[in-house]
Amino acid sequence: MVTILFADLVGSTQLGESQDPERTRAMLERFYEAMAAEVTAAGGTVEKFAGDAVMAACRSLLVCAAACAALGDEAEAGSLEREADRLRMEGFGWIIDTPRLRLALNRRDPGAVSRLIAETTAFIPRRAIWYFPAAVATHLEALAALGDAERLESDAAEFIPSDSVLSAFAMRGLGTLRGDPSLLDQAASRFDAYGFDAQAAHLRRLQGT
Repeated sequence: MVTILFADLVGSTQLGESQDPERTRAMLERFYEAMAAEVTAAGGTVEKFAGDAVMAACRSLLVCAAACAALGDEAEAGSLEREADRLRMEGFGWIIDTPRLRLALNRRDPGAVSRLIAETTAFIPRRAIWYFPAAVATHLEALAALGDAERLESDAAEFIPSDSVLSAFAMRGLGTLRGDPSLLDQAASRFDAYGFDAQAAHLRRLQGT
């Protein structure tokens, strides 16, 4: 999964409809040049231009950092994290918070996990958006790791009966928190049913089954 920084030129569609196409093209070229310069100066890389949109990779750096941490390559994880920090992305909420939280979990850094969870004032919004499943799964795992029973019981409850793999993540979190082997078995079976073989196998290894 690759996440993007999206910069939109407000009102460009209406403006393009109201003036000569050549004037619109010239305006967009100036916009592209200005945005490319800002992204490059911040250490980012322009992925592509799409009409009036500029996209730059950032979250992908944190996702890769989390993967490196999971593999035990802290040097590379740290390098990728610093590169992401240079982009100074703020105000993107769970889009950026999710891979940062995953990185902290993979590092087994409870202090960072606690800080990131404390900074979230509301549960993940907008169910239809692309990052929702990963955000929910990571959020529930973090609450279980912290032993935050009250918040986990509340946040996981809505996903237990759901017809999606998020039910498995909710069961895993609650089963871990409660020390309930039967709930963990149900979580593993749900992971199997949705084709999440790695998660099912990992959970069974933890249970010694």
